[in-house]
Amino acid sequence: NYILIAYYQSHVAFEAFRRALENGDVSRSGYLEALQGISDYSAGGAVPDGVDFTQFPYVTGTQTRIIRPLLDEADWEVVADFASPRAYTGN
Repeated sequence: NYILIAYYQSHVAFEAFRRALENGDVSRSGYLEALQGISDYSAGGAVPDGVDFTQFPYVTGTQTRIIRPLLDEADWEVVADFASPRAYTGN
């Protein structure tokens, strides 16, 4: 799980840097401005409901799924599809 979370976080970081670079300001404040401009970002479908960084603090995701590796096939099997965790209260 930690590797997958880090992979997702790197997508967000690179997206913010790409936007800052396009804006011509890769300083700390330029990066923060680009990060706060990201809304409905799904990291290529990794987060089904998208992530919104336009307001802080932000909700990074409200749904999760359970998958397991199929090592012989070098693939993943979906055990439980995307759903909101029972502990999620919507706050």
